[in-house]
Amino acid sequence: MNTSRVRTGPLLLVVGALVGVLAACGSAADLAGQSEPTSEATSATESPTVSPTASPTESPTSPVSPTTSEPTAEPTPAVDRPSPGQCRKVNRFDATLRVIATDNAGVPCSRGHNAQTYKVTKMSARVKKAVNADNSKQIYLAARGSCDGALPNWLRVGEETQQMSQFEFIVGVPGSTDISAGANWVRCDVVLRNGRTQLAALPRTTKGALNGAKGRKYQSCIRAANIANAFNGSFTCQQRHNWRAVSAFRLGGQNKSYTSSARLTARARSRCSADVRDYLNTTLSFQYGYILPTQELWKYGDRFGVCFAQTTN
Repeated sequence: MNTSRVRTGPLLLVVGALVGVLAACGSAADLAGQSEPTSEATSATESPTVSPTASPTESPTSPVSPTTSEPTAEPTPAVDRPSPGQCRKVNRFDATLRVIATDNAGVPCSRGHNAQTYKVTKMSARVKKAVNADNSKQIYLAARGSCDGALPNWLRVGEETQQMSQFEFIVGVPGSTDISAGANWVRCDVVLRNGRTQLAALPRTTKGALNGAKGRKYQSCIRAANIANAFNGSFTCQQRHNWRAVSAFRLGGQNKSYTSSARLTARARSRCSADVRDYLNTTLSFQYGYILPTQELWKYGDRFGVCFAQTTN
């Protein structure tokens, strides 16, 4: 059974983010910062071989019939094609890397799983090339288009609501040996982040998990004097917190180049001050914060800013 693990490229993604906390009037100093959590199976079919017939001098009563050899069987992939709804147990390394290239088999959805497959699609030539090159970053980027758009649909919410939550996706692929044997799928698994490097246990099914009031417990929350000092990252709002994600906004398309942290911060200040004021429904002063992708995370396709309100609920 193939147990290869993709390791080439950055072993650990930078899962920190640019963060800031400001007063609504904008007079407080910006506290933005950046932190790091930081074989080829062959198959061949033999050509048919035909025994020579008897010579003209031999008796024509006993002709020799042509015989054809049986073709060699195609190699069978060691891993089965996954299906949406299957549950899995993912380790911290794979969760941080965002890519699994192992024989990660399914587990019962009633036994403490922390990942669930929500989409399976055919492997593109770009993904296949990245797997054969053992390049985890390129695997993730090549598969992101298939997985990213399908996650909000699985959770039954819009893209912005999903970005305000702790739900993210990781990519599963067969190893190069299984690809040579015919495996040609890409798996999209949903996980629930719990801090910078941990994953939380999932409910029996995540389908529709963010739809309705029940989804509030899976939103992103933080416990810290200010977001810039939230070294443990965000977690689900079921835990004690004093910051809650209240909106998310797109910073650009996948083809847009990173500009600068200063420009992203300016956009966050304008957007988040208005969104948090609306959420709190106040004309008084208040504190708000934001989380933005770092330049490294931008390279991995992260394109959303998230606004936080200082709150206890």
